[in-house]
Amino acid sequence: MTNVTRMLAGVNLAKLQREVPLGPGGDRVAALFAELAPLEIPQLEACRQAGSLVAGEVHRTIPNAKTFHYLDDSHAIVVYSSLVDFYGMASKILFGGANVFGDHPPIKAPDSIDGTVGKLEALFRCWTPKGLEDDLPSKISLGTLTPEAAELAGFQAASSLLFLIAHELGHVLYYRPPSEEDGRDEPLLTAEQELLSDVSGMQLMVRSAQGTADARMRIGGVIAAMRVLAVFAALGHVFGGNHPHPLTRLQHLWDSTLKFCKTERDFYALTPLAYAVDQKLEAAGLYALGSKERPVATADRMFSCLSALIENVAKGREPIAKVLEVMRFDFESAPRQNLEELAQIAARLFPPTPTQTESPRQDELWAAKAQVFRSLRDEWPEPMRTSFHNAYNTLYTTGGTTHVDHRVPQ
Repeated sequence: MTNVTRMLAGVNLAKLQREVPLGPGGDRVAALFAELAPLEIPQLEACRQAGSLVAGEVHRTIPNAKTFHYLDDSHAIVVYSSLVDFYGMASKILFGGANVFGDHPPIKAPDSIDGTVGKLEALFRCWTPKGLEDDLPSKISLGTLTPEAAELAGFQAASSLLFLIAHELGHVLYYRPPSEEDGRDEPLLTAEQELLSDVSGMQLMVRSAQGTADARMRIGGVIAAMRVLAVFAALGHVFGGNHPHPLTRLQHLWDSTLKFCKTERDFYALTPLAYAVDQKLEAAGLYALGSKERPVATADRMFSCLSALIENVAKGREPIAKVLEVMRFDFESAPRQNLEELAQIAARLFPPTPTQTESPRQDELWAAKAQVFRSLRDEWPEPMRTSFHNAYNTLYTTGGTTHVDHRVPQ
């Protein structure tokens, strides 16, 4: 078999791109795929080097990513331009309404939360049964971002697309040529293989991060990518193959991210941005469907918000009153069962005696966060004051356990 016949994927990808030329940004997907080189799996890296595994952008309005398999055992991963544009615009909207803290000066959002959700809703309304409206960037008016916010938005959008590409690598890894028993031209991945491809993509994103801040951005991009697909499905978009419903895939990603972390504490240290982004995208999706409901205030989502607020206080970025101000709505409106579960998570993660782990810097930070949390014990509104008190008493009885091993069961 010659190199020419082994490269049908590249030939056909180039043909698709000639039929409908790309915009001035060129092939954004190929550029991102190059960032993954060398691929972690030797089998896939050998295909990439041989030219039998390529990835690229094709100008179509369908919000999909897809892998084409060819008879010469070559493969082309394709992401359609409208989805590339959508992730880019959604990220710009999100970071136009996000207060970002870090080792840099704080980035204050020009948009309110309601304004951000409203713009995301308008963006989701660009979906039609035939795909996303053509020339998507012209449909939504975006405000001007600071250079720092624009850089973060670009990083998150790239993370979403890299996750999709990494997922499609699973389609190549699990592919087998069709047989007569298949009864189809091309065998499909099983639902389990689709979920495994999601998990491997998520893990690749986290492992490729350069530090904690990058890891938070990477996992935020992963969750944003899947929530967007879940909203498209709710609006009526049909994804081919044996893909489980995007909501099933999203929950599996959350569960797998928790298991990927060594401890429950590490999970909440990794995911504050992911939770915040997911909540705004879910709210926008509900509104785009015509619902007036707000996303459910789950215990894990509430704790993520609480933990992030307390971290800002512990680092001197926000006054302690901000914690009560932001959390008050959830405390008043969330289901009682969820509030009780929130109290139990807080009791585990903010123990009275500092937890010693392999990460002394994180130990110090979480000890400071626990101190801030305990300083509010008389300030919490009811019923949270009683719930927090009862959860502590149940977990830390006199003469009993002074801390818990909150490692994640594997």
